[in-house]
Amino acid sequence: MTTLKNLVDKYQWRDIYRRMAKLYPTPKKNLEGYKNVFKELQKIDMLPQGKRKILIELQACYDQHNDIYFTKVHGVTPKKRGNTWAFDFYTWDKWLGMEIYEATLIEYREIDIICRCLNDMTFWGFTQESVQKEFEELTKMMDVHRK
Repeated sequence: MTTLKNLVDKYQWRDIYRRMAKLYPTPKKNLEGYKNVFKELQKIDMLPQGKRKILIELQACYDQHNDIYFTKVHGVTPKKRGNTWAFDFYTWDKWLGMEIYEATLIEYREIDIICRCLNDMTFWGFTQESVQKEFEELTKMMDVHRK
């Protein structure tokens, strides 16, 4: 099976840049952030998954309320196809160690898979530290509301 790390190591930023800019027409500073994360991912070792595998799946979706199409990135387990998992606060080494769902590899170009994952993994920030900080803040807020 193909992991996200396999895909990241297969390409250079120049291969990703144009598609990223087309999929996510954001300010130049965001493209610079994506570039830095992509280069960091090429340096990081992946963390292999244990017995309980979660696969990365891309899914085309339609939002009727806003009349837009978008691509959702989530996890699926190989045997239980009904449940999906959010990766919001996964560490990047965990992302890299996850395998890509076979249907996703067939339906999407590898570069698109990388771009979609890059966007999803940087939703909370362009560094692992900023993502972790957001996670801690959300955890604190949830703890306050539980009391």
